[in-house]
Amino acid sequence: MPRASTNDRHSAALATLLLVVLVLATLCTPQLVRSQSSGIAIDEVAAQLGVGLAGDHSGQLFVGVSFTGVATDPAKLEALGIHGAHKGARVTVMRIAEDKLLVEVDEMSPAPLRVSVRLKMAADGTLSRA
Repeated sequence: MPRASTNDRHSAALATLLLVVLVLATLCTPQLVRSQSSGIAIDEVAAQLGVGLAGDHSGQLFVGVSFTGVATDPAKLEALGIHGAHKGARVTVMRIAEDKLLVEVDEMSPAPLRVSVRLKMAADGTLSRA
Protein backbone atom coordinates (compact mmCIF):
# COMPACT_ATOMS: atom_id res chain seq x y z
CA MET A 1 0.00 0.00 0.00
CA PRO A 2 1.55 3.39 -0.97
CA ARG A 3 2.26 5.99 1.70
CA ALA A 4 0.45 9.31 1.64
CA SER A 5 2.60 12.13 0.41
CA THR A 6 3.56 15.01 2.65
CA ASN A 7 1.36 17.34 0.60
CA ASP A 8 -1.65 15.08 1.14
CA ARG A 9 -1.10 15.07 4.91
CA HIS A 10 -0.71 18.87 5.00
CA SER A 11 -3.86 19.30 2.92
CA ALA A 12 -5.83 17.02 5.25
CA ALA A 13 -4.53 18.85 8.34
CA LEU A 14 -5.41 22.22 6.79
CA ALA A 15 -8.91 21.03 5.87
CA THR A 16 -9.44 19.75 9.43
CA LEU A 17 -8.24 23.03 10.91
CA LEU A 18 -10.52 25.01 8.61
CA LEU A 19 -13.48 22.84 9.62
CA VAL A 20 -12.74 23.40 13.33
CA VAL A 21 -12.54 27.19 12.81
CA LEU A 22 -15.85 27.23 10.93
CA VAL A 23 -17.58 25.19 13.64
CA LEU A 24 -16.25 27.48 16.39
CA ALA A 25 -17.29 30.58 14.48
CA THR A 26 -20.79 29.20 14.01
CA LEU A 27 -21.12 28.34 17.70
CA CYS A 28 -19.86 31.75 18.88
CA THR A 29 -21.90 33.97 16.55
CA PRO A 30 -25.30 33.63 18.30
CA GLN A 31 -23.71 34.55 21.63
CA LEU A 32 -22.16 37.71 20.16
CA VAL A 33 -25.47 38.74 18.62
CA ARG A 34 -27.33 37.98 21.86
CA SER A 35 -24.92 40.05 23.95
CA GLN A 36 -25.53 43.11 21.76
CA SER A 37 -29.32 42.78 21.83
CA SER A 38 -29.77 44.38 25.26
CA GLY A 39 -29.29 47.97 24.18
CA ILE A 40 -31.22 50.83 25.72
CA ALA A 41 -32.03 54.01 23.86
CA ILE A 42 -29.45 56.75 24.41
CA ASP A 43 -32.17 59.37 24.91
CA GLU A 44 -33.74 57.25 27.69
CA VAL A 45 -30.44 57.19 29.60
CA ALA A 46 -29.95 60.91 29.01
CA ALA A 47 -33.43 61.64 30.36
CA GLN A 48 -32.76 59.65 33.54
CA LEU A 49 -29.54 61.60 34.08
CA GLY A 50 -31.07 65.01 33.34
CA VAL A 51 -28.77 65.50 30.35
CA GLY A 52 -29.51 67.29 27.09
CA LEU A 53 -27.83 65.56 24.17
CA ALA A 54 -25.18 67.35 22.15
CA GLY A 55 -25.30 66.51 18.45
CA ASP A 56 -26.96 63.48 16.89
CA HIS A 57 -26.99 60.71 19.49
CA SER A 58 -29.83 58.54 18.31
CA GLY A 59 -29.72 54.79 18.62
CA GLN A 60 -28.93 52.22 21.26
CA LEU A 61 -26.37 52.39 24.08
CA PHE A 62 -24.55 49.09 23.61
CA VAL A 63 -21.44 48.08 25.55
CA GLY A 64 -18.55 50.29 24.44
CA VAL A 65 -20.78 53.09 23.12
CA SER A 66 -20.58 56.56 24.66
CA PHE A 67 -22.32 59.91 24.33
CA THR A 68 -21.76 63.46 25.53
CA GLY A 69 -24.32 65.98 26.63
CA VAL A 70 -24.97 68.95 28.88
CA ALA A 71 -26.52 68.82 32.37
CA THR A 72 -30.00 70.31 32.21
CA ASP A 73 -31.33 68.96 35.52
CA PRO A 74 -28.48 68.67 38.07
CA ALA A 75 -30.93 67.31 40.70
CA LYS A 76 -31.16 64.04 38.74
CA LEU A 77 -27.36 63.74 38.75
CA GLU A 78 -27.31 64.51 42.47
CA ALA A 79 -29.83 61.71 43.14
CA LEU A 80 -27.45 59.26 41.47
CA GLY A 81 -24.44 60.32 43.56
CA ILE A 82 -22.93 62.94 41.27
CA HIS A 83 -22.57 65.89 43.63
CA GLY A 84 -21.70 69.50 42.84
CA ALA A 85 -22.62 69.63 39.16
CA HIS A 86 -24.37 72.72 37.84
CA LYS A 87 -26.60 73.34 34.86
CA GLY A 88 -24.44 73.41 31.73
CA ALA A 89 -21.79 70.97 32.97
CA ARG A 90 -20.45 68.56 30.36
CA VAL A 91 -21.59 64.96 30.95
CA THR A 92 -19.98 61.98 29.23
CA VAL A 93 -21.58 58.55 29.55
CA MET A 94 -20.06 55.22 28.50
CA ARG A 95 -21.54 51.76 28.86
CA ILE A 96 -18.63 49.72 30.22
CA ALA A 97 -20.51 46.45 30.85
CA GLU A 98 -23.96 44.98 30.33
CA ASP A 99 -25.07 46.37 33.70
CA LYS A 100 -22.64 49.27 34.30
CA LEU A 101 -22.24 52.85 33.09
CA LEU A 102 -19.36 55.22 33.68
CA VAL A 103 -20.59 58.80 34.02
CA GLU A 104 -18.10 61.67 34.05
CA VAL A 105 -19.12 65.25 34.78
CA ASP A 106 -16.78 68.19 34.34
CA GLU A 107 -17.13 71.94 34.33
CA MET A 108 -14.96 75.02 34.61
CA SER A 109 -17.36 77.50 36.20
CA PRO A 110 -18.51 78.46 38.75
CA ALA A 111 -15.60 76.32 40.03
CA PRO A 112 -13.52 73.60 38.38
CA LEU A 113 -15.12 70.20 38.97
CA ARG A 114 -14.56 66.69 37.69
CA VAL A 115 -16.56 63.74 39.03
CA SER A 116 -16.56 60.11 37.81
CA VAL A 117 -19.22 57.70 39.02
CA ARG A 118 -20.10 54.15 38.07
CA LEU A 119 -23.80 53.46 37.90
CA LYS A 120 -25.65 50.18 37.79
CA MET A 121 -28.22 49.61 35.08
CA ALA A 122 -31.09 47.20 35.68
CA ALA A 123 -32.41 44.92 32.92
CA ASP A 124 -35.21 47.43 32.22
CA GLY A 125 -32.69 50.28 31.86
CA THR A 126 -33.28 51.92 35.24
CA LEU A 127 -30.14 53.55 36.64
CA SER A 128 -29.02 53.37 40.28
CA ARG A 129 -25.88 53.83 42.33
CA ALA A 130 -23.42 50.96 41.91
